[in-house]
Amino acid sequence: MKTHQILRPAGFAERRCIARDVLGHYGSIVLSAMYQCTKTTNGIPKDDIIKALKQCIREHSSLSVILLAAEGERPQYARVASLDLNQHLHFLEPTGQDEEAIKEMHDLAHHDRLPHMSKAPPWRVYIAPTGSGFWLVLSLSHSLGDGRSGYFFHSTFLKAMRSSHNLDQDASLNLDFSSRKELAPPFELIRPTPISWSYLLPPFLSQYAPKFVSRMLGIVTERPKDVWFGADERPELPRPGYVVRTYLRALMVSIHTTQQVLEACRRRQVRLTGLLGQVIARALSRALHARGKDYVKFKQVTAIDLRRCIPEATGTMGNYSSTASDTSIVSPIRSGTASDRLLDQDWEAACQVTEHLAQASSTLNNQPLSLLKYLTDFPSWILQKASTPAEHGFELSNVGVLDAPDFDEGQQKWQIQDVVFSGSADCGGPALSICVAGTKGGRLSLMASWWPGMLGVEDEDAFAEDVLERIKLQLESID
Repeated sequence: MKTHQILRPAGFAERRCIARDVLGHYGSIVLSAMYQCTKTTNGIPKDDIIKALKQCIREHSSLSVILLAAEGERPQYARVASLDLNQHLHFLEPTGQDEEAIKEMHDLAHHDRLPHMSKAPPWRVYIAPTGSGFWLVLSLSHSLGDGRSGYFFHSTFLKAMRSSHNLDQDASLNLDFSSRKELAPPFELIRPTPISWSYLLPPFLSQYAPKFVSRMLGIVTERPKDVWFGADERPELPRPGYVVRTYLRALMVSIHTTQQVLEACRRRQVRLTGLLGQVIARALSRALHARGKDYVKFKQVTAIDLRRCIPEATGTMGNYSSTASDTSIVSPIRSGTASDRLLDQDWEAACQVTEHLAQASSTLNNQPLSLLKYLTDFPSWILQKASTPAEHGFELSNVGVLDAPDFDEGQQKWQIQDVVFSGSADCGGPALSICVAGTKGGRLSLMASWWPGMLGVEDEDAFAEDVLERIKLQLESID
């Protein structure tokens, strides 16, 4: 009996993610949401949860695929004939809504290794009851989707929970696939991704040309010493068969502060992502200063969603994101001047980054991810990235707002109160990653993650907590 159906080869962005997974240089992306029902329930509705999960799997093809020949040069996606949900659905003990409880759930999800991608689709869902509902924690291999993909999953799941009595699904833990919904193509096959010579030559020459040639052409090949990049050297790589360790710290910003920050951004025509980049840089500068390290320049990389350029990918789980790089400069800290309140120059910097991100996310031209089309050996490139110092100090990934629709008449009164997003440590990535998510009218969540030994300070956990606390104080000072 045939156990799978070959769908298509992996695209170049997907091959990058697959190679990282195979080498253990990346774990998963995790997006959790707290579901609450206005109607009192006795315990969690397990049958409804199973039926809603099955609905998500049927609607999103990424959740029913495995990777064939993942270690080779031509990995392929294939759909399995059936799923055993015992491999993908775990029920946990009751938990809370505070930052420590959230951090522990995400820590579990990041370090509970996903099913082997050649044997079962690499994703898993955890259900943790709360007093009036439950957390649903989705752990997803980046080879199946990006951060926004998690939102599409939760949107589908919420809709299914509200209409569980009308779903054509049973509550068994087995799922057979009678329909054959196509897997969405990689974005380079949907739209052209042109690269100009002026964009292509600098990374090519910095990689292959002698250093004196790069210097003559004005191409920077060495890290500037006045910019913070974390540790000078990366930690020891995970052993074969193991996955990089991820450390986490969580911050939940109150609804009141979140609304004040958003209102201030609207007044100043600044997007939240642009503001947060500057706020994070200021927090890092102050936390480092407290440890005898003085930096005012921080090179950041920001994830951008390209779906606005690819209408066919709207609402589709998959890898349709790229990145944009900026350098944040903050005011030096002098005696008595380390105020939490943002200065005019900070807002101006946030405005400039906002404009840059808007431009970068509105075109498929000269996207960094498009350079991957020129790679032939992805594992070797991944290993090379993981053996050289970081090119950015921090990464910012804001998946935006999960805006759940209002109830329809006759639907069950389920709603999503909070969402939290985190990414695995990345052996070839920046020193620190901060992921941001929120719900309309709800709290703003930030999750810091890093590879132990990557931050360049002795007290990494306390340092990350210090950075998040300084972010919180800055946001609370905005009016």
